[in-house]
Amino acid sequence: MAVTASVRLLDVPFHLDRPFTYLLAADQSARAGSVVRIPFGRNDRLVLGIVTAIGEGDGTGLKTVREVLPDRCSLSGEMFGLALFLSDYTLCTLGEAVRTLLPPTLFSSRLNVRTERTYAPASLDLIGEKLNAAGKEKIRSEAVRAALEKMLADPTPQKAEDLGLSSAQIKTLADRGLIGVVEREVIRNPYAELSRDRDTSPIALSRAQTAAYEKILSLPADKPRAALLHGVTGSGKTKIMLKLLDGMLSVGKTAIVMVPEIALTPQTVGIFCRRYGERVAVIHSSLGAGERFDAWRRIAAGEVDLVIGTRSAVFAPLPRLGMIVIDEEHEHTYKSESDPKYHARDVASWRCGANGALLLLSSATPSLESYTKAKNGQYTLVELHERYGGARLPETEIVDMRDELRRGNTSPISDRLAAAVRETVERGEQAILFLNRRGYNTALQCRACGEPLVCPRCSISLTFHTGRDGGKLLCHSCGYRARPPRVCPSCEADALACCA
Repeated sequence: MAVTASVRLLDVPFHLDRPFTYLLAADQSARAGSVVRIPFGRNDRLVLGIVTAIGEGDGTGLKTVREVLPDRCSLSGEMFGLALFLSDYTLCTLGEAVRTLLPPTLFSSRLNVRTERTYAPASLDLIGEKLNAAGKEKIRSEAVRAALEKMLADPTPQKAEDLGLSSAQIKTLADRGLIGVVEREVIRNPYAELSRDRDTSPIALSRAQTAAYEKILSLPADKPRAALLHGVTGSGKTKIMLKLLDGMLSVGKTAIVMVPEIALTPQTVGIFCRRYGERVAVIHSSLGAGERFDAWRRIAAGEVDLVIGTRSAVFAPLPRLGMIVIDEEHEHTYKSESDPKYHARDVASWRCGANGALLLLSSATPSLESYTKAKNGQYTLVELHERYGGARLPETEIVDMRDELRRGNTSPISDRLAAAVRETVERGEQAILFLNRRGYNTALQCRACGEPLVCPRCSISLTFHTGRDGGKLLCHSCGYRARPPRVCPSCEADALACCA
């Protein structure tokens, strides 16, 4: 019986996303998750596919797998299962799921690997002889003599600029058999400098933080579990994360910490790199293709214990995964807008289930889904009600703009806000005003009853677009259009106005 492989293609439309059976040659070895190059179609065009199952058959009429790609291009058992889950859960092709899990440069004909050329002594004895030679054999160039003496003192490979030699001098020494060329691969890590100033001081927790930490720690180990860390701003949620990470990494587990925005990554990475050193990798979309590829290779090779990054960091192929942290878990940036349209929280939940790991969601304003699950007991709810160090939350005041209108104030700025800004400026201080709108388009709202004009299909506010014909109301969700009414549909007051 011949060995066969069920293969699904990586770059095909949805209607071709199904298994095709191929024959494995006697010298080929593959498994579920292996990436192969196969002839496909009438013209036997070579395409990439992923093996989904290995079987046996007589092999009659089957095409043969042309090439099984190296192990670095394959998916581990867990990551292959994740690709299947992603395909089924988001209704994308398996190829799209696999492409999401692997770096884009992995299958290119020329791998994006950076090398550095260094030079080492070919023979220390020969260099010693040349330095001590006289007459015509004597090396007269002071730069060359200094470089060779440096090599004698330190025979480790060094760069040409460190040796102070020109390319012509390097070539001459190589031709005379004094030095040899050493190609060394360079790992691109833009955050490497952050690991130099280490901070491994013990983490001191307050009484409230200690109670929250111990509640999370009391969850059954080596079993899938999830906790929602709901703490007010400044309550010290990051300290609890670090304390949990210390324990997780100390027992040989690995972890992923996700942040919602690239802008937050440098300050977050600084905290973790100073604490955990070089065994930290960073993944986000602002990195170059080579930097992302090098980070992925370090992770896959087991050289990393902690991965920090944005949404895509959830796919880091870490072995022995012990914890996934999603900071500011309510943020919309954890939801992918392109295929596959996944939510990082759902992917993290699957991975924690597959690894018996802890899923820790952290937020001062949790999403409705997570908070509901915490209240229903699906997640463990851990709350922090006070700020760290006794700091007080700022006072908040809400002003009803309908009352302002009744008093004759038609400005979008209330009298209370205007007075507060005036007092702040008079004290020589500064004030910042945030507007909760995008671009220049505004919504229509009744100044009398406060009701906005909403889409009858989606129940979201209609956006008002100006124009020569009096403008239009447009729903940016479903495309519903309407003319702006003259009076409020709710109270029939002639008080419709644009609002920020």
